[in-house]
Amino acid sequence: MRANPEARHRPSEAGVSDVVSLAAELAAITEHWRPRVVGGLNGQEVKLVKFQGEFVWHHHESEDELFLGVAGRFRVEFRDRAVEVGPGEFVIVPRGVEHRTVAEREASVMLFEPAGVRNTGNVEHPTLTAPGAAAAPHAFDFLPDTYATERLKTLSVWSQFRDDDMGFRPDPRARTPLEQMIHQCVSEDTWMRTMLGIEVSLPPLPAQETRLEFLGHYAAASAERLAALRTKAIGWYGEMTSFFDVPRSRSWVLVRRMTHSSHHRGQLTSYLRMLHRGLYSTYGPTADTGGLFQDQAPVIYRYESVEDLLEAEHDGGAWPPLSGAPGRKVTERGEPWSPAWSTPRA
Repeated sequence: MRANPEARHRPSEAGVSDVVSLAAELAAITEHWRPRVVGGLNGQEVKLVKFQGEFVWHHHESEDELFLGVAGRFRVEFRDRAVEVGPGEFVIVPRGVEHRTVAEREASVMLFEPAGVRNTGNVEHPTLTAPGAAAAPHAFDFLPDTYATERLKTLSVWSQFRDDDMGFRPDPRARTPLEQMIHQCVSEDTWMRTMLGIEVSLPPLPAQETRLEFLGHYAAASAERLAALRTKAIGWYGEMTSFFDVPRSRSWVLVRRMTHSSHHRGQLTSYLRMLHRGLYSTYGPTADTGGLFQDQAPVIYRYESVEDLLEAEHDGGAWPPLSGAPGRKVTERGEPWSPAWSTPRA
């Protein structure tokens, strides 16, 4: 369970913590189901909480929990059984096991669990989720942050195709833009579900396979995945899963997933060049935004957010001006910019 993120009774520089009075700490708790951090050691937090009534069914993806009875009685219910816990007794709930706590009368409980655990686990509850109860900041936070930018990049490249481009096939052996969108949606859904255990409420594909429907559908599905990734604690990213038939960590699979998406997005930018279209930035400058990075060419994104993209695309799209690179080379060994290439919208 997650509460005040700053434990007040951690060991001091001398190596010994202050003496903690359970009675005094419990007296300071005025709300049920609101855990109070009273100590910490070895990446674990010691918490006190008062139970009364029924908690929400939930599980924790990566963390075990220990419930130690201090006063009163409570039970921990599982889907197939329940255990009663009294003062001086404890029970350990393993990670991934769905459970809830129930107390007919008020019970005081001590908890031991890794720092940063949300009290409602995989569930966001309007009243029972403790304020600020999100996964603690950790070394893998860059992965959901990267996924957030990658989904915008994918959608931005998709948005640069016209409806009549969806059947463009540069070679009999190549996918069309429509087929690339289908593959992205199906492949990402499969990887996320089967390798990372992240489910979404949407089917893999939109009901209608149009450019605009794919934009909206992938935006919604990837938003759900992003929200799930942001709830994961550090332990989840380090756990092993199966990458097809090879054991890999979840963090490895997520990085591989994003590079897979980037690979197909790169193919689509090549399609746009074959269609003689101007290109907005994906990571850095393009010939159409001003040429080479070393010549201080600017980065010009077509959209600043997924929300801006969806709103604009429903109204026909937004096209920030592309200046090209007059008088400058656009590749390291290529020709200077030609006015004939200035095709930002077509």
